[in-house]
Amino acid sequence: MVEEWLVRLANQIKDRERRPAEESANTRRRIELLQKRGPAFWRTFSDALQENMLALRNLLEGDVTLAEGPLNFTFDPSSLQIALSKAAFPVVQFTATPVFDREIADVRYLSAGANGHVSSMNCQFLIGGDGRLTMRLDGRPFTNPVDAATFIMERLFRIVTTRRLESQDSHIGHVGSE
Repeated sequence: MVEEWLVRLANQIKDRERRPAEESANTRRRIELLQKRGPAFWRTFSDALQENMLALRNLLEGDVTLAEGPLNFTFDPSSLQIALSKAAFPVVQFTATPVFDREIADVRYLSAGANGHVSSMNCQFLIGGDGRLTMRLDGRPFTNPVDAATFIMERLFRIVTTRRLESQDSHIGHVGSE
């Protein structure tokens, strides 16, 4: 027969430690899923970045900005590190390495016009309740790695969309119209 104090001890452990144990189990499951699905997602992200870079290179073909500032892209299959750069006109740099067991990627970049200031970008991997993988870049969720690659290219080259211009200039024409 089990002693009463051992029964009480077991119940206390179950009561006090259940929530942290469940959180630990959930984290372990997320990381296992991320380690299985993450590399394919990351490779698709890398491929989309490379395709964007090649398309940009083709659009700049014959232009002095490409001749004087070539575009380069590398992908290291062992570390999964992505590196993209334009040497000049404008200077841009981007490196990203996933750390799936920490649910993040180390992302550093130098965007056009940043005057040599390298920035870090917050990159998190999330596994939803449905098992869907999401990459968050500076708080923006991307379930499609191609969309994430577009976001990176726009950030690197500081693309200003029409919507942003309209919102920034929304005050024009309103002065004195009260």
